[in-house]
Amino acid sequence: YQRGEFRRTNYTCEVSPNSIAVSAATEKNTYQPWWHAARVTIFGVPSEPKELRLSQQVTHDWQYDAKSRSVTLTIQDALANWNIQLAF
Repeated sequence: YQRGEFRRTNYTCEVSPNSIAVSAATEKNTYQPWWHAARVTIFGVPSEPKELRLSQQVTHDWQYDAKSRSVTLTIQDALANWNIQLAF
């Protein structure tokens, strides 16, 4: 920030009775961080998802925790825009 470099990412979450959608869209990107992957945890998941899509591709690389009612996954290219869709 001291050199005028920063990164602004907008996150959204939409919940319906049968799905949860979370997305990230970079609005301003003049800063290149040292990281590329991000671990994302979505809380308030009512049951284990039947399907999880990461940027339209079905993935099985996620974990559901019934006790905390959460789903956790790693987004390998978190610097790009992405979306997650959980279907119940």
